[in-house]
Amino acid sequence: LATGAGVLATSEVQELGTQLIDFLLSPAAQEFFTGVKVEYPAAKGTEIAEGTPLAEVPATVVDFDELGSGFRETLEMINSSGLASN
Repeated sequence: LATGAGVLATSEVQELGTQLIDFLLSPAAQEFFTGVKVEYPAAKGTEIAEGTPLAEVPATVVDFDELGSGFRETLEMINSSGLASN
């Protein structure tokens, strides 16, 4: 499940994008995601399914050196593009 959604200002189908987001946040869709897929809800007021509380889910640790070559170059490109937030 996506954790964020939006409609580009340049989209030629903004109304369809807005309708999709409205549907994804609807009670029926949120019930499916939380009840069937056991995801955390994206809409306020949706009950959370039984399971491990988010605060107790361990953080994933990634050793970027094990991902292979290219990470440093990718990081340099991100930093030089201005996309990095820190």
